[in-house]
Amino acid sequence: MANRKSKGKNNGRNKSSAIPISEEDAALLEKAKQASKAGELDLAEYRRLLEEDLKKEIENKRKEQETQLEKSKEIFEREYAKSLDEKYKTLKKDISDLEKTKVELEKSVSGLEGGLSKISDKISDADKKAEGIIGKAEKEAEGIIEQAK
Repeated sequence: MANRKSKGKNNGRNKSSAIPISEEDAALLEKAKQASKAGELDLAEYRRLLEEDLKKEIENKRKEQETQLEKSKEIFEREYAKSLDEKYKTLKKDISDLEKTKVELEKSVSGLEGGLSKISDKISDADKKAEGIIGKAEKEAEGIIEQAK
């Protein structure tokens, strides 16, 4: 039975009852409602302003990063171009050195060919002299053989 009594008491509390309030209290209640609405509007405006500030900050950061990226890109391009120029100069010098070496080797080969030609001519002359000497010796030997007979 105690349960029934408590149910009954709760039912009475849930019913809305109009309590008469004074005009002064009603005016205060209305002012409180208006202040609450104004506070909500102020909060909405504050939120909108914060969102705008955040968007501006994000945009500024993005622009700053793009600027930094462009600067980094320019620095990299300058350093890369400088590196390529140095490599080009090194290769150009190496090619020049190789061309000088080639000319020197061609001169050496030409000199060796000239020396080889002279040696070949001397060998040819020596062969002719040797043939002449051998021919003369053969004739002398024939002459000796003929005298001995």
